[in-house]
Order: sequence, then structure tokens, then C-alpha cells
Amino acid sequence: MPPDDGLPPGIVRSKAREAGPPPPNPDRKVADDLPHVAGEGEPDGADLVLGRSTEGILALARKFRKSATSGEDLLWQLLRRKQLGGRTFRRQHPLGRFIADFYCDDAGLVIEVDGAYHGAVAQQERETILIANNLSVLRFSNEDILQNTTQIIEHLAQFLRTNSRTYAACGTSDPLSASAPPSPTAWERSFANLRIGAGGKRVPLSPPSPRLTAMEPQERRAGRLNLFVDGKFVIGIYDDVALALGLRVGQEITPERLEEIVGAETVRRAKEDAYRLLSYRARSEREITDRLRRRPYDEPVILEVLAHLRAVGFLNDEDFTRRWVEARGNARGRRALAHELRVKGVDPEIADRILSDTRAGDQEVDAARTIAIRRVGDRPADQSREAKAKLATFLARRGFTYDTIRPVLNELFTGVPRDDELPEEFET
Repeated sequence: MPPDDGLPPGIVRSKAREAGPPPPNPDRKVADDLPHVAGEGEPDGADLVLGRSTEGILALARKFRKSATSGEDLLWQLLRRKQLGGRTFRRQHPLGRFIADFYCDDAGLVIEVDGAYHGAVAQQERETILIANNLSVLRFSNEDILQNTTQIIEHLAQFLRTNSRTYAACGTSDPLSASAPPSPTAWERSFANLRIGAGGKRVPLSPPSPRLTAMEPQERRAGRLNLFVDGKFVIGIYDDVALALGLRVGQEITPERLEEIVGAETVRRAKEDAYRLLSYRARSEREITDRLRRRPYDEPVILEVLAHLRAVGFLNDEDFTRRWVEARGNARGRRALAHELRVKGVDPEIADRILSDTRAGDQEVDAARTIAIRRVGDRPADQSREAKAKLATFLARRGFTYDTIRPVLNELFTGVPRDDELPEEFET
């Protein structure tokens, strides 16, 4: 019987038997002494000490990064750049003769994404070495990540909130066990009465005392269930919603209970939509709100999803602003960046504070000079007034003020008098 650790079927969690960090490895010559654990590859012998990676392992890790599965790629988009709880994750990281799928050193956590190429024997040997190095592993299947993204991210967020190397070093018990979701045993009991029933059209509940007669797994979508009341199909929901609501075959389904099920499923769908939006790039709170409003979600549902995303660290306008300025700052001036952030719905006070930190004084002039040199070169062949005015107009369109443009023009156009007239829009 699977261990009672609160994860749904297909998700396995192992915990190190002894507290404290692993012993240092004298063979390692890299700068960091962080222990990383295996995902791919097979152990060679019974040696539990993680040794130095060979050139072949390093090359294989680079190859794996370029050929990630769809599940690995989706999970990486949600873990990279400290998006989840501010923790740093590494993907396909070599360690000795193994390669970790994903690894977070601060929490002592290895995430393995299992596919057809993972052998059971090699997997068990990797876990032995993992436990010997005082680390934890969460294992998901590729299908789990694609079909149950929200549930998996919530489990990871909870693990990161309650696990770090500090609690193990202090000798305390695993805090995740006290607040974990229902165990796999409970999960199995929840769906012990699943049976295959005939599909049907959506029909209203018929009194008296309508009962939940079947919960049928959907054939084409893993992690989804079809609910049948009095033998007739009513609604399709995610299996974790059924577990959270404690649905059992034989329960009475009143109109109020059905409304509760529909509400929980709607919130679950909205979370899934939000996570998929965030998997492409970081977004502001306004962007997520606007995109969810285009879908058939009521305001209370959207507010609940926003609160959830803030709680797990995926929605932070300050962090979004810094990333936006970092990504766009090499092609835009401060004025243009402020306008773009305003369009994204970022609070002007937040935008102004971060722009003041990153694009003040000489930094803005340096950015304008870089863009101008990219445009005309550091020694423009055309030193005419028209060329100078044309470059000034170009920089203004990129969001630079004339106070920033003037020193750049005087530096590049040495053959034109400094008090040369410019277009009317630049007069001060």
C-alpha cells in the first residue's frame, strides 16, 4: 500500500531518514558545494557518495535540456527565475553519474518527471543514493503535469513553505506531514466505487433524493471525472476537486451541493487558465484579471484565483516591473517604459520607484547612447543637421527626453554646432 503522505496516485514522495546536510565531497572541484541529486542516468555500484560528473554526463545534461518533454517544459516555465516562493530551481543538473530533472537546494528537494525511459530498478537505486544524501524527492508523471498543473504547483508551494534544510538540521519532524492534503489511502478510498457507466446528456436533477450513482474517469483527459446522478451525466470535474469536496458514490446531491461542486470546478478551471498564461511569461495582476474576464468567470472566482496566485508567489507587480524593465530597457527610454507599464496596469508609484532605481541619470544617458550607436555608429559618416535631427527624433520615439538626448547628440555629431537647431518638439 502506498505511504500515507498526502499526494494523489502517481506522485511519490521520499524523505531522507537522517537530518542534516550530506558530508562534503572532496572530489568536487566546482565552486558550490551544494548536493544535487539524480533524475536521469543509472547508478554504477553501491557507492552512496555522489562523485564528480564526467564530460559525458555534462554533455548528456545539455542534450536533455534541449529535448525536454512537454511536461518538463511546462513545469520549468513555472519554476524558473524564482517564480515559486522565491526559490531557485535548476533543471537537468549533473551530479556525479546522475542528472537531476529539477533541483532546489534550499529545500533539499528533487523533482523527477517520469517517462517511459525511467526504469524501476534504476529509479530505486537513485532513491537510495538520494536518501543517503539527506534529500527529498517528489515524483510526477509527464501526464500529471499536463493534466493537473494547479494541483502539482499547490503541492510544491506547500512543500517549499514548510521545508528547508534548517528544520532538518534542528532535528524537528517534517512539518509537511501536519498540514498535508488527504493521503493516497484516502484518495483510493474516495474512488473505490468507480465504475464504468454509459454516457448521457446533461439533465436536471430529479427529486426525490437524487444520489451520486457513479464517478467515471474520462477516457481522453486524465485526472478528470464524469459525475452521474441517478444514472444520468451531470458534470465533468477534476479528480482533486472531487477529493477536496469529499464526493462519494451514494451521496445525496441537493441543488445546493451541486452548486458547490460547480463553483469549486469553476475556480479550478480558472486557476488552470491562469497558470497556462504564466507559463509563457510573467504577467501583471491587471493582465491576469483582464484575461480571466474574457472567459466566463464571475468576479468572486477571479478574486479567489488572484489571491491564490499571490499566496504562491506567482503574482507580484514589483517583480513583474523589474523583469519588464530588465527585458525592455535595452531598447526603450524611461518615458516609454513607464507608458508600457501603465498599459500593463502596474501602479504608477511602483513603476516610478523601480525606474528611479534602475534608469536614473547616467544610466538613462548610457542607454540612449547604446541605442544611438546601434543606429548610426559611434562615428556617423553623415554629420549634417538633418542627420542629427533625424537621430534625435528616433531617440524621442524610443522614450528618451531631450535632456537625455542632447549629450548623446553632442558626443556623436562633433561636426555640427552644439547649439544647432532641432525639431520644434525638442525645444526647451
